[in-house]
Amino acid sequence: LAEAKGQVPHSRSNTPVIPIVFTDQDMYIQKYNWQYAFSLRENGMAVVSSARMGYSFNPFQQADQETQEARLRKMVTKNIGKLYYHLPFSDHCRSAMFDRVGGPQELDLMSDHL
Repeated sequence: LAEAKGQVPHSRSNTPVIPIVFTDQDMYIQKYNWQYAFSLRENGMAVVSSARMGYSFNPFQQADQETQEARLRKMVTKNIGKLYYHLPFSDHCRSAMFDRVGGPQELDLMSDHL
């Protein structure tokens, strides 16, 4: 994200610009002991990775397209809630702002509405 910071477009109005970058590549965050990450927020920007959103509870089957799109939408909603609306994280697993998303199963429980 540090490399992209200088490339962020500026709004001509008072409306803030919140860049959200999408990737289908796996994402790892060095400062955390996680196997992977769905999202990283830094410097008013976010990156969302869909790489692991296709996982299913059955290791021989992928999640369907509708489930994958819902998971992506939920991570984008969470980033908008944090970066644009400055909402606090939540401990409630049904909240769009749920703080402890550890895998696709938590994404499935979350709401995609702020």
